[in-house]
This record gives sequence, C-alpha cells and structure tokens, in this order.
Amino acid sequence: MTIDVLLGALLIFSLRILDVSVGTVKLLYIVHGRRSIAVVLAFIESSIWLTAAGLVFSQLDNLWNAAGFATGFATGPQLA
Repeated sequence: MTIDVLLGALLIFSLRILDVSVGTVKLLYIVHGRRSIAVVLAFIESSIWLTAAGLVFSQLDNLWNAAGFATGFATGPQLA
C-alpha cells in the first residue's frame, strides 16, 4: 500500500463527510421553507457525491477507496 492509495481514500472520506453535511444543512433549509438556498445546496451536494463516486468507480480494484466512501457516509453528520 502506497501513500497515494491512502491519500485517495482520505480524499474520498473527506468528500463524503462534506457531502452528508451539506445534505443535512439542505434539509434544514427545506424544513424552514428556504427552498431557493436548498436548491443551491442540493447542486453542491450532488456534485460532491458524483466526484467521490467517480473516484471510487474509476478504481474498482482499490478497496480502500470503497472503505473511505462508506466510512465517510457513516461519519458525516457526527463531525459536522
């Protein structure tokens, strides 16, 4: 295992934490009726998710990336 593999998994982990956190904030804006802000946050959320998923799918043989993706999702709201 090289440092590049670990840094890639860490990047995916961080992107997922950010993605889930933005999704949580988006939901709060929806509940409070601020849908215009929620639309912008939804765009940001989906862009982050697509980036993270693309990194995982581009190297399907790298289990560290998949672990970073899943762990980032599970950790997301707790760190925000």
